[in-house]
Amino acid sequence: MIPRIDLKRDFQKHKEEYMAAIQEVCENASYSGGPYADRFADEFRQYLGAGALTGVDNGTSALQLAMLALGIGAGDEVIVPANTYIATAWGVTYTGAVPVFCDCTADTWEIDPADAERKITGRTKAIIGVHLYGQPFEYNELRKVADRHGLYLVEDCAQSAGCSL
Repeated sequence: MIPRIDLKRDFQKHKEEYMAAIQEVCENASYSGGPYADRFADEFRQYLGAGALTGVDNGTSALQLAMLALGIGAGDEVIVPANTYIATAWGVTYTGAVPVFCDCTADTWEIDPADAERKITGRTKAIIGVHLYGQPFEYNELRKVADRHGLYLVEDCAQSAGCSL
């Protein structure tokens, strides 16, 4: 087996930097929010080339906030890929909406735009595509499906920061 990531080696390579950062955060008791979180958000915003960015505590919260921002709630349906982390469905259910699972393609394990389209009903308000394993889903095809049906398309990028289509 070929190791993909050697975390021990990475830690040893950056140990002094990591330990200095941990010590600084602990000495300032700035564990949540504050200047370190703000600095990270600003640096990440710049890295992404985004006009604005707001950090949250986890991906589930990010998806829940996306649903709320889109006005999705009780009685609504949101199509999600069957192959994803449970947070994708939780972000939907925490608003009272219902996740509708659709199949993924055999070659990419990503959301199947054709199956997503088959799952659309009158209660469907959005589709969440999840960029998994650092690999983007078929955005252009899923965008066409969403546009044809007047649906929101939400991208879950938790596993693909910095990837491009």
